[in-house]
This record gives sequence, structure tokens and C-alpha cells, in this order.
Amino acid sequence: MTEKNSFSINYQELLTALGARAVSDAPSEGELSFTAVCTDNREAVKNSIFFARTGEQTDGHRFIEAAVSSGATACIVSDSWANSADAKTLINKMPDTVFLAVKDTTIAFGDLARWWRQQLNVPVIAITGSNGKTTTKEMVRHALEQLVGAGTANEKSFNNHVGLPATILKASRSDKWLLLEAGMNHAGELRYLASIAKPSVAAVLNVGPVHLEYFSSLSVIADAKC
Repeated sequence: MTEKNSFSINYQELLTALGARAVSDAPSEGELSFTAVCTDNREAVKNSIFFARTGEQTDGHRFIEAAVSSGATACIVSDSWANSADAKTLINKMPDTVFLAVKDTTIAFGDLARWWRQQLNVPVIAITGSNGKTTTKEMVRHALEQLVGAGTANEKSFNNHVGLPATILKASRSDKWLLLEAGMNHAGELRYLASIAKPSVAAVLNVGPVHLEYFSSLSVIADAKC
């Protein structure tokens, strides 16, 4: 059973949050709600939303059937895939599954995290830096758990444009805090992550000579982190 304070979104809210277009019939069960989110079909559960992300080595659209068989009731797909003959065949085979199309499924994943962040009335602490982010995050997590109570933080060093939104989507309205480690290797990434996280307070631990293949100097790295 899903806790009342954990993630939940209804069909109309999902359409609006993602700026998506429906490519399947609207649900017939009134205010159909979704209570979990995943980008890996192996993590799909009952009433979850599966984002079919396309990466360098694989295409999430190939795993839609597996996600639905595991309980996903909504699939977020790309516009290009939705317009294909394969998509029409698959959508017709799954009349009870919601299919929504967006320009970029990874960006849409971030958009959903942005929407959920807006539903949370909780202080958000963001940590970034060239080195020491994960260690510092774990120390802060331990202190917060001991002094304040339960909250949510990134697992391991899942701190990029997928890991940070995934962390937010696991947060609960009953959390006392949300602790987010944010990483980057290109200019503009931290600005994008900050637009999703909307931190109450942020810490830049340090600036070092990392990812210099993408940055011309330390000062450029510093500008990107601040």
C-alpha cells in the first residue's frame, strides 16, 4: 500500500506537468492516479510511470512491454517513437495503459521531478563541488537523521540529470529534509539541476581541475558551479 505522503499524481496533473500529448485513449476510471516512477523496467511496480529514455547504448522503448507486465500503467514516450508504425501496434495491444508523448523523455523526467518538488514543503539542501560531494553528503545525511529526523538523499553518487530527479521523486511529504548531491561535467548542468531542486541552501565545497576536456579553465568551472 502506498503511503499517503509519498509520490502521487493523477492523469490530468501528469499531462500538465510534462506538457505531454496523449497518444492513447484517456483513462476510463476517472481520476486515475500513479504512485511510482521509474526509468528501468525492472523497477516498475503497480501504478507506476515508466519513462522510456533513449541512451547511447539502448532505447527504453524496447522495454515498454516488460514495464507494463511488471505493473506500469503509464508510459512516457518520445514524439518520434509515438509516430512510428511499431508504436501504433503496441499501443493498440495495451488499451489499459496510458501513453503520453513528449519531445525528450529525459527532460520530461526532470519536469516531473520539478512538479513533485513544488508539492513538497521541506527544506532542500544542495551540495556540489569538484571533490568530496558524496562523502560530505553522507556526513550531512547522518547528522540530519540524528538531529532532525527522517528525510531523503541521493543513493551513492547518483547526482546527474537522471539521479537527482529520481531522488526528488522518492521524497515524501512527511520528510523533514531533502538532501541533494549535484554533479556536472558540462556548462549549464548545475543551473538545470538547480531549476528542478530549488534548494533552500546550497554549498559549493571546492573547485578543482576536473572535466577540463569540457572547460577551458578553473575560473570557467567556478562560474559553472556558482
